[in-house]
Amino acid sequence: MEQQTIAIIGVGIMGRGIAENLAKAGFSIQLYTRNSDKIMDMKKPGMRVFQNASDAARGADCTILCLTTDESINAIFFTDILPYLSPKTIVLDFGTTSPEVTEKLSLACLERSIEFMDCPMTGSKLAAENGQLVLMVGGTEENLQRCDKIFAACSKQQIYCGNVGQGQKVKLCLNMVQAGMLQMYIEGLVLAKKSGVPYPIYQQVIESSAANSPLASFKLQQIVEEDTETHFSIKNMNKDLNHALQMALQNQATLPLSFSLKSIYDASLNYKMGEEDFSAVSKINFLMNQVGN
Repeated sequence: MEQQTIAIIGVGIMGRGIAENLAKAGFSIQLYTRNSDKIMDMKKPGMRVFQNASDAARGADCTILCLTTDESINAIFFTDILPYLSPKTIVLDFGTTSPEVTEKLSLACLERSIEFMDCPMTGSKLAAENGQLVLMVGGTEENLQRCDKIFAACSKQQIYCGNVGQGQKVKLCLNMVQAGMLQMYIEGLVLAKKSGVPYPIYQQVIESSAANSPLASFKLQQIVEEDTETHFSIKNMNKDLNHALQMALQNQATLPLSFSLKSIYDASLNYKMGEEDFSAVSKINFLMNQVGN
């Protein structure tokens, strides 16, 4: 069987791990990111780095978008990628994109007889590196089967969500929930500290109760240990929260807790914390309560 070529557009925190796992699975990888100097270490047999997106996408059997914002997609896909794709290819959007841009991508691909699926991912940096992502897939079941080897190489699970766009919608719901969960864990930590409850006791109770979750175990430890490594940034969670709240307004959904979160993320961005891991919103909570971590 002829080796398949996959173009990956956007090789950041997540794209790097995805590329490495696809290369290990035997795919030929063509890489493009805005600052190619950051990925020159990835040049090796089976992986090529390109200086422009059009060359990376040209000739690919599959093009994976790992771009983080609507703006980055609008700036590059329709002019520098789409015209260079052949009808045989399929486009997979692994990023988290607004429903409006997802529809725009889908229609633009349809006009050129190119298949498209939205496949937003969850699992952060470590999951990308270990091929343990979870993908929320929107598109046809035929295309889901067509891409099964690609998905298997970089994810542990693919949840079929329905038609194009459904993957992005449920991903926005997920990230809104995760932002809210973390905020409640932090508020519990703040109250424990101000009440004189030691952190190990708070942690033990959380982890031994129905309130436990992988998010609690990972993020609370990150906060207490002052671990500054970015797995998923504040600016990206803020972006997804904005999309989710816009979706709520469009669908007349009343979400009081989620809308109240915006003040925390707005304050974090005002303090120039956008590149930090979203666990760092704890700093804003500690500042408001004059407690340390």
